[in-house]
Amino acid sequence: MAAGALISAAGLLLLAGAPNLATWWLAWAVLGLGMALSLYDAAFATAGATLGPAAPATITGIALIGGFASTLGWPIGSLLLNELGWRSTLLAYAALQVVISLPLILSTVPALVACSALPSKPPPEDHRRDRLQLASLTGFFALRWFITSAIAAHVLLLMSGLGLRPAQAMMAAMLIGPGQVAGRLLDWLAARWLGPLSRARIGALLFPIGSLLLLSGLPEAAFGFALLYGVSNGILTVNRGTLPLLILGPQGYAARIGQIALPVMLAQASAPTLAAPLIARVAEPEVILLAGAVAGVSALMLLPLRIRHAGG
Repeated sequence: MAAGALISAAGLLLLAGAPNLATWWLAWAVLGLGMALSLYDAAFATAGATLGPAAPATITGIALIGGFASTLGWPIGSLLLNELGWRSTLLAYAALQVVISLPLILSTVPALVACSALPSKPPPEDHRRDRLQLASLTGFFALRWFITSAIAAHVLLLMSGLGLRPAQAMMAAMLIGPGQVAGRLLDWLAARWLGPLSRARIGALLFPIGSLLLLSGLPEAAFGFALLYGVSNGILTVNRGTLPLLILGPQGYAARIGQIALPVMLAQASAPTLAAPLIARVAEPEVILLAGAVAGVSALMLLPLRIRHAGG
């Protein structure tokens, strides 16, 4: 994660001083690498490898606090842009990475034992079970994050096509962020009554249920969809870190998070481009209903999962 902070700072500096388009693209590539080494997957892997079976509470806390990133980041970023301009804003972000993020990581994250990142060799029957569980987890999160990335890239267009005025479409889109924070908070509060798999399955179904609200044909249904969609994403962001640990165990957790993350990142990267022709040709309510149907199918991948220890 320390490397991620430094690489992100380097990418921001490149972007701020980019003299041409080639440097601009290079800067974004460097930033992408920095984010891959810094964001949720890296943080979850670090928590799991450091804390072992005690990591789920920390992972939930990381996801809960991280949910405020866009809620706080967008208005602060807009303020900085207005006051400083975009280049100085990027320089300020680079400074934050080096002056705040890097010292926090170096002072709070202990050196990890190298062997903890590598999975031990299980018995053949356990190996077959773990492969099925890992494939189910990877397929589920790749499908869900494909849909989420596609919607995020086209959210204002989709909301505007649901019969809302431009200001209403913006308000509906803005509900997704608070919904994600609410979902993470609900996941944390519900832990005393429901096991992690039950919470994950409920979270997975909230998106399809939200999309069904659009069948009413009422423009106001867009607000209900946006809220339920955000809550669903918030719950599943926590599960993306905790379920691999609880289902596959702490040994080799960091490596397994990486195995899950690669298809998920590829899905996220390709989704906006692949979804654009469909969104251009199909009415927005039908697009969201189709996305809800795919989300419902992906939820079936959670059915074979079993918690390794008690509590599922």
